[in-house]
Amino acid sequence: MQLPTRKKNFKNFFRKILVIGLGLLTVAEYVFSLDIGIDHLVFLPPALATRYFQTGPMEIEIATNFILIGVALLLMNLHRYRWVVRFLIVMVVGICVSSLIGVFSGITLPPGARPVAPMAALTVLTFLLLCVGLLLAGRQFSEKERRIP
Repeated sequence: MQLPTRKKNFKNFFRKILVIGLGLLTVAEYVFSLDIGIDHLVFLPPALATRYFQTGPMEIEIATNFILIGVALLLMNLHRYRWVVRFLIVMVVGICVSSLIGVFSGITLPPGARPVAPMAALTVLTFLLLCVGLLLAGRQFSEKERRIP
């Protein structure tokens, strides 16, 4: 059974807003020194966590990537904003590359920034693969538009 287009579009829009909202709430936790408890939705509280899991809010870089990717997903179908989507994806790639530099060299970018644990290498790889997928999907949309007279 196929969902009606309007219902499917609403579900897709809701998912995109959910990604942006998760990133914005995490940034708000950092900016206003709040504990909304987003990290406890998936993992147990620190007192109950095992020694293998380290709970706490996601890093600000990951939250920023969520916001940028969510906005890129919202704008992807709009031909007028195709360059904005590419720019947002390049920003995500830049954040990932700077985190990789931090992982392998111990240097924080920009110099003098607060010392934080950089994104894990697998998280960086996941974001990079997502960026490649978004770029290829955007290219597919633009090719479809060229074929339609």
